[in-house]
Amino acid sequence: MTENLVRLSLARRRAKDELPPPTTKSPAGGPYKSQTAPASPGKAISGLIN
Repeated sequence: MTENLVRLSLARRRAKDELPPPTTKSPAGGPYKSQTAPASPGKAISGLIN
């Protein structure tokens, strides 16, 4: 459990360093959702629209 949390925190830090400022201000935005649900991008987009 703790190892996974550490890995997630490190991955988030790396992502914040690599991504430009405007995208990091909205963590609930597209890039994170697209990574969590790559098999159904249509559903993620429809969820954002609705």
